[in-house]
Order: sequence, then C-alpha cells, then structure tokens
Amino acid sequence: MLLCRQSCHPAFFDLIFGEARPGFAEARTHEMRLAIVCAAGEAQFSSHFQEMLSEEMRGSSFAIIATREEALTRLGAR
Repeated sequence: MLLCRQSCHPAFFDLIFGEARPGFAEARTHEMRLAIVCAAGEAQFSSHFQEMLSEEMRGSSFAIIATREEALTRLGAR
C-alpha cells in the first residue's frame, strides 16, 4: 500500500487523533506492506507517532520513503 503525505490530514501524524494506529494495525493483521512517501522535513511527527514508527520499522513491512518511485521499488521487492 502506498500512501502519500500530501493525501494525509496533518492529524494523521499525531497519534492523539487516532488516525494512523488503526491503519497500521490493519496492515499488520493482513500482512500488507505499507510505504508513506514523505521527504525529510515535509511532515511534523508527534513524539508518539515517532515511537510508533520505531516499532513499525523494525520489520520490513513499513517504511517512510522520500520519493514515490523509491516506495514503489521497495513495495515491489520481496
């Protein structure tokens, strides 16, 4: 699954609003791979979102990638 930062409400990156966590849980449950296209400095991540990212990025099913092309390559790779 490819998600572009521009298509996300800013609240997505702040876990207080609860928008991101269900999506990550659903992706994990269904063994989906998820990439968010977001260049460095494009989005402000809350400290809680950063903690969740650290957890999610331990495996190979989630990544934040700078460009769409890189994300598609990463998602296509096994």
